Amino acid sequence: MTVLKLPTVDELNEIDLSPLTKILEEAESVPDSIVEDFTKGPGKEPYALYAYLSTTFDNGTILDIGTLFGSSAVALSHNPTNQVISYDVNEHNDHGFFSERDNLTWKHMDFQKDETINWKEVKMILIDTDHTGEQETGFINFLIEKDWCGILLLDDIHQNPGMEDFWDCFDDDIKQDVTGIGHTACCGTGYVEFDI
Repeated sequence: MTVLKLPTVDELNEIDLSPLTKILEEAESVPDSIVEDFTKGPGKEPYALYAYLSTTFDNGTILDIGTLFGSSAVALSHNPTNQVISYDVNEHNDHGFFSERDNLTWKHMDFQKDETINWKEVKMILIDTDHTGEQETGFINFLIEKDWCGILLLDDIHQNPGMEDFWDCFDDDIKQDVTGIGHTACCGTGYVEFDI
């Protein structure tokens, strides 16, 4: 397995998220607090890391599992050659602002039931859902059944004991705790080179 060289905080600070921030600022359904979070920077919020990782490949598909306000999906759309599909089973917000990005689509459904996904084109998946560990384990079993390989990002790996247990299930040689360049220490960000 090839291990990707992860960026430093300084390298992530060089990423210009301002065009993406503008999309969120102009969206009526995105609270100001979410826009503020988007601009806090690496080590506090994971958006620069998501944008960076989207540049490590071209012409792929990225799945964002758990849309909520759409900020992660917008960050993942940083590389315009990739297609980002964001899924949420709950219709929290109006995500019409996604149409401002040609490479970003929102689907109100369970990604596991989307038969239009070409799994050979999916290069990266972000899971940011219930944070119980149980739902996330079900998703991992689904990905194993699909024989999927790629970059797996996990949000909030330190949020509670269930997520800690879930994170501990991955072998140390395929995972990295990237909280220092991702989400705050209380929540955490996990990076897995998924090739199981």
